[in-house]
Amino acid sequence: MGSKNSFINSSHGFRMKDFRLDFGKYKGKLIVNVVKLDPTYILWAYRNVKKFKKIVKNTLLEKQLEKM
Repeated sequence: MGSKNSFINSSHGFRMKDFRLDFGKYKGKLIVNVVKLDPTYILWAYRNVKKFKKIVKNTLLEKQLEKM
């Protein structure tokens, strides 16, 4: 399947690498760039923003966030 940065979300049928945040201080930024730049923000969003948690559901990114 693609690189680990693809973050395939089979339930939504899109690649996380193409997803842009639509909220917060990184609004409009690609999620893969924010993961590299500010992983603590991604963890915060996962824990506090319901729509973000739904978006990352069943992805490699969710698995990584659950370990943190």
